[in-house]
Amino acid sequence: MSLGTGDVPRLGAATLTTESQVADAWEVEWNGRIWRCPRAPRRRMLESVVAYHQATTRFGVGIVDGGVAASARRELTHIRAGVAEPASVMVSAWHPPLRWFIAFDPDDQVEPMLLRTGLEDAVRRVDGTTGAMRRQGLPSMWIDDLASLGSWLEAFPGDGMAELDYRQVGWRLGSVLLDETVADVSASVVALAAGDLEDATRQYTTALGRWAEAQAVGYSS
Repeated sequence: MSLGTGDVPRLGAATLTTESQVADAWEVEWNGRIWRCPRAPRRRMLESVVAYHQATTRFGVGIVDGGVAASARRELTHIRAGVAEPASVMVSAWHPPLRWFIAFDPDDQVEPMLLRTGLEDAVRRVDGTTGAMRRQGLPSMWIDDLASLGSWLEAFPGDGMAELDYRQVGWRLGSVLLDETVADVSASVVALAAGDLEDATRQYTTALGRWAEAQAVGYSS
């Protein structure tokens, strides 16, 4: 994501952000059209607090205080009143979750560490991979995480564009111009769909290795 000039770190009850709190939008030209994405920073931060609380407590680790999470839920209830669609942006610190790459293939790269594809294609890829994971009997936790991403994508009606921009964290890869994460994940998905669990695991492990250092920083923060 791009940060506006003059942004400075702001500390909230359970968050630290450098993002502008102005409820504006990003605009981008792609395939001859202008696409507009509402920023909704406050709403996304609150959703992140709640999601992080849920993700850590299921492992028995209370990193986010229960009272803080409850307060975030209450504020979200007010914000979401009359709003049919979810927030249009997902964020992740230190590294992009590898499941996000499943919505794309290597041809979707418009520049290093920036991927764009049609929303319909993104939904199809995620749903197809979710089905393949179920057929292979993979852990329900992994399937649920990917299904949640699919549900989020499907919540947006009509024509749309999905973008994955990880340029702000890509420097952790070292040779950022040669990042092949989307190719690794795509190859893993193809192998999984073909029933080759061994090759799917090998390709996905390669992608994991690219982000191992960044993940370690994220887990220790």
